[in-house]
Amino acid sequence: MHRFRSENDPGIAAPRTKAKRVSDYELGRSAKVNREMAARFRKWLTAQNYLRSTVQKYGSFADAFCGYIKVKPLREVVPLDISDFITSNLPSRWTDTLVNDRLACLRSFFDFLYLGGAVASVPPRSIRPRKGKCQFKCGGMSCGRLYRIAQIPLAGGLCNRLRSN
Repeated sequence: MHRFRSENDPGIAAPRTKAKRVSDYELGRSAKVNREMAARFRKWLTAQNYLRSTVQKYGSFADAFCGYIKVKPLREVVPLDISDFITSNLPSRWTDTLVNDRLACLRSFFDFLYLGGAVASVPPRSIRPRKGKCQFKCGGMSCGRLYRIAQIPLAGGLCNRLRSN
């Protein structure tokens, strides 16, 4: 045993342990399980009657993410892995909409894994999507201020769509 000492504590006994070595079989197994989960995600999207284009897009993005994390089990993925993946695959000219779209794909994938009990949390949910610019020409006023001045009923949040009743 090794003793860690501090000024206030005379010593805390803690066993020294070596890092657990993971065999090549286990490394291959977790990558295989990740790919299998991505394939199940595609089947689930199809069973939920998603459009074929959505199934293709979300499925290929889940496959790409599993390829990115390689041998790391999905249950050990943290939000930093998600943001690193999204930023590493951005084209030279990207928009907030593209980033939010890719984040939505990963959120759906991890929601599926969470519903199936494969993960204990949904890491993409702790990443906040970027807010796009307001599509309305408000003359520099915020949509909240415009709402208060004009008393315009806004649906779905301040910067979404204006609907007349």
